[in-house]
Amino acid sequence: MENAIRFLTTVGVIVIAGVVFSFAQAKEINFGSVADWAGAIANLLVVCVTLWLALSDRIRINNWDEAAFILLMVLATVALIDGASRWLRLRLIRA
Repeated sequence: MENAIRFLTTVGVIVIAGVVFSFAQAKEINFGSVADWAGAIANLLVVCVTLWLALSDRIRINNWDEAAFILLMVLATVALIDGASRWLRLRLIRA
């Protein structure tokens, strides 16, 4: 657990540092954009930790069918939300 937290913290710090560096290179910095990126990174880290917690016990005891089911449900949910978002976006653009 500690290794996963260290890894995710390191990834988060690197990504945030990259975002801050890229915004520092820009001539005009919009604070809203920086806040959006920071929120997105925090959400990504929460999702990664949640998935890790859901999968770690199942993988440790070699319960691969439940681990695969969790991953497939996550992928199906992402595909469903992506399809709904695409449909809504196209509908709004045509209107």
